[in-house]
Amino acid sequence: MQRRHLLQRVLALPIVGLSSKAIADDFGASKGYLSGWPPLNERGGQPVPWTNSDYLVGNMSGGMEPLFKHSVVKAKGQASELKSRPVAFRLDGKTDFANYQRRFGKTAVLVARGSTVYYENYEFSRTADMRFYSKSMAKGVLSLLTGLALEHGVLDSLDDPIEKYDGRLKGKPLGSVKLRHALNMSSGVDICQLGCGQRNDYERWEESAFLGTGRRRTFATDADKVAIDWPWGFSHPSGTRFNYSHVDPHLVGMAIRGGAGQSLAQFTEKALWQPMGAQSDALWFTDSQGSEEVAGSFSATLRDWGRIGLLVANKGSVNGKQVISESWLQTYRNFKDDEGYLKPGNIPNKWGKEGYKNFLHLPHINSSWLRFGGDLGQSIYIDQKSGAVMVVLSVSNQTGQQIYEDLFRSALVTLEV
Repeated sequence: MQRRHLLQRVLALPIVGLSSKAIADDFGASKGYLSGWPPLNERGGQPVPWTNSDYLVGNMSGGMEPLFKHSVVKAKGQASELKSRPVAFRLDGKTDFANYQRRFGKTAVLVARGSTVYYENYEFSRTADMRFYSKSMAKGVLSLLTGLALEHGVLDSLDDPIEKYDGRLKGKPLGSVKLRHALNMSSGVDICQLGCGQRNDYERWEESAFLGTGRRRTFATDADKVAIDWPWGFSHPSGTRFNYSHVDPHLVGMAIRGGAGQSLAQFTEKALWQPMGAQSDALWFTDSQGSEEVAGSFSATLRDWGRIGLLVANKGSVNGKQVISESWLQTYRNFKDDEGYLKPGNIPNKWGKEGYKNFLHLPHINSSWLRFGGDLGQSIYIDQKSGAVMVVLSVSNQTGQQIYEDLFRSALVTLEV
């Protein structure tokens, strides 16, 4: 009886956007889900392959792989077991998850707990063997790699400066940034990407670090060089203010590469991907020099994205084997005395009342939830109390965070957790 009343309350929640505003296009279906470089986009022809709606479905599920250099992260051996036990999930009294996906551009969705997948569905002609591009969910992967780097002795302490691990940064402005501050988007570097006024991140980072421009797109890009030669300095002292940017994760990536003496793809394969029991190879996109674009360019299948979420939900364990320490996962909820500005409700940005710690989002709605997040609606919701996970791979930001929270809550209620 109690569960029935809870379910009724969840299903009665207002579902903003589902009935009021339909998507204007067909997500590229009428044009065969194009992929590659679009002819024009919102940046006036600059090489941004994730802005033209006709190309999004194709590009976000493998179509960008020929456009950029990338490194393969190989799966090996027996994949960790994921059994299928289909369950019908509904967002409200009438809208099932599949209908929601079709209406709002969610290409692939998975709900799982333990070693069981309860919902796995692909729309817009996508399939289980396709790799899905992460956008900023890649930062969540980098977060796990940071914890593993500490455990493997690649990094000594989060209080170390980046220059300790990459000598090219010694004496340079960004070399003094501590790992801890970079992990929390608090380096203080002078760049504006989200919620900080007029954007300048393309000019100061993306063009030279990853995308290039015009006919030279992806050519001669060098993210390490941009970081080493950073000419704009700091807008505020490190460790005092949240400012979301691609510079901070790249600094962490430089430290891990320097400490490990190998590429981040190699470290990912050895420390995370194979121990986790990934089923398929993944990719890190890179700049022209082979440095991984850790701010937003990891690609993996839906089930392997699910395995990442389950690893966190299951306290770092897979099939009884501890892949990453539970103590690292606990850092997402522990704040030092001077980190109050990162707590839920204290960050004035587009994520509303969410907090942020070590590249993961902290939903204010439930203190046992964590979220990997990325543009265009990419999300992994993790309930560390019940061990349940929901992965949403998407090509549209149209429905917001509240709808995702409602989706996850309704899934938890249906699973009786």
